[in-house]
Amino acid sequence: MSTSQTHPVIEYFANPLKGTFSKTTGASEKDYFSDLCRRLEGFNADVLTLASERISRRATSRSWPFPGRCQEACEEVARERSAAAKRDRRAGKEQYGLPEDAAVRILVAQDAGLAIAAIDGEWQGDLVDFIKRHHRMPDETQIEQLVVGAHARKRRHEQDEETELRAFFGEKWQGKQLPASHPRKIMWNAFEARRDRFAEKISEAVLAADPVEGESYV
Repeated sequence: MSTSQTHPVIEYFANPLKGTFSKTTGASEKDYFSDLCRRLEGFNADVLTLASERISRRATSRSWPFPGRCQEACEEVARERSAAAKRDRRAGKEQYGLPEDAAVRILVAQDAGLAIAAIDGEWQGDLVDFIKRHHRMPDETQIEQLVVGAHARKRRHEQDEETELRAFFGEKWQGKQLPASHPRKIMWNAFEARRDRFAEKISEAVLAADPVEGESYV
């Protein structure tokens, strides 16, 4: 291996493979490693290292793979790392979602009618949460999913409330309310307060954008 040992391709790609391969392809060892360095010199150390490990795992003989095959391995690793970086950026973007006020502004600016319909259907919290997470409006299918999810949650809440009332009051549960200090009541009140807060924010934003349309919702 006559090419300089300090060359990044030799250091990060070729040297780790010396225990795997012994025979080079081509006219001479010098020509082989010169061609290898020329083909791979544009890849960074991480890509070279990962590609070297992948080549080693896939080895089926003691002969060094053709330089073109080594280049393909590096390109493959580089594409995967680029795709992973994009996924990480998207995940980070969703993890650190938009502030509530920003999500409400996007909603009202792009579809005030949908915002009002969400308040009427009591799924405005789901809609705002979607925009906060994804930094965009939902498409038609996603809107349907939000509505279905909200209705299903409402039915579960009604069933859970009946169960808790029966357990607390027995047969005379109808028309009763759980004490304000009851853990489930505290949780439900928090959900309701959050929903009301979103409704107020949306209504105020609609009123600011269109006083005629928004007046009856404040």
